[in-house]
Amino acid sequence: METPVVAYISGHGLGHAARCAEVLRSLRVLRPDLGIRVRSTAAPWFLRERLPADIVIDAVPTDVGVLQPDSFGADPRGSLEAYARLIECWDVRVAEEAAELERFGARVVLADIPPLGIAAGRAAHCRTTAMGNFGWDWIYQPYLQDLPQFDTVVAHITAIYELTDELFRLPLAEPMLAFPHRLDVPLIARRSERDPRETRQVLGIRGSQRLVLLSFGGFGAGEIGRTLDPADDIRFVGGEWERAAFPPSPLSYTDVVAAADAVVTKPGFSLFAECLAHGTPIIFVPRARFAEADLLVEELARLRWPRAELRRESLVSGEWVREVRSLLDTLSRAEPQSATGAELVARRLLEACQLPAGLDGSDKGD
Repeated sequence: METPVVAYISGHGLGHAARCAEVLRSLRVLRPDLGIRVRSTAAPWFLRERLPADIVIDAVPTDVGVLQPDSFGADPRGSLEAYARLIECWDVRVAEEAAELERFGARVVLADIPPLGIAAGRAAHCRTTAMGNFGWDWIYQPYLQDLPQFDTVVAHITAIYELTDELFRLPLAEPMLAFPHRLDVPLIARRSERDPRETRQVLGIRGSQRLVLLSFGGFGAGEIGRTLDPADDIRFVGGEWERAAFPPSPLSYTDVVAAADAVVTKPGFSLFAECLAHGTPIIFVPRARFAEADLLVEELARLRWPRAELRRESLVSGEWVREVRSLLDTLSRAEPQSATGAELVARRLLEACQLPAGLDGSDKGD
């Protein structure tokens, strides 16, 4: 089967995979017969949970991202050294990926946001598109103050990004000026279709008891797991054990985001986007040495979104439950933000494939 669309997704955390999955799901709604393939080291269980079952997932390393010991820290030297090693075998990797794209019959590459996918797409004469709210060149740039010898890494990434045919720039974004053709698109977020009252009932939330989701992406937050102190007035769901924490039920993760009185998390695009799409307040734990974190917090302030900062030290000391209880008293739900970006990007990708929406050529999206 020909595979016109191939998505290269960063394996860094879960956020890149979450928003790409929404785009690929929208593609399938518009064109149910469309061949789609994913190349990524993002968590297989997460991709399988969010993608149609027949989309092929190749566990192929596509970029380095930022190496992290946990949800809050970063290893700049290790990250730049790893990318430098990737550059050493760059031509071979690009040639291998380009050959695969030709074998798949790919017409369009969507990269979120590995330079390798863009370079391979160009080499295979595909239309190369990218999607994101930051580029890895921008993330790595602050590390050069202490590690100037890695300036070639940033220059390499920027030069590849400049080859992109079109960037779908998401909200909450840095300027992303390396990309010559930028299209601003609306928020991309998975939406819950379940009444929050039903979700709370399934979870056994009693009366005025408040629901708090603990979520720290793919890196975990062991301090919370060790210091959880159940509180009668608050029901905590999630944490380091996120997948196992949900009782057997029909609930999705997004259902809980939509029903929560607040989400406690590190700053990250996709969970922030889901909170924005459902009007859910955010309690964030600062994240060191990752430029996107400060950007996202600043954007929440600009939007006047209900938010509060939870001290990292409180996770270690065990005081975080008391602090969360106090912070909840200062927060209230907000008006949900529109999240229509996935369908817009999906339509642009179909246009790039020169394929109409719908099996019979009719536009079934309207």
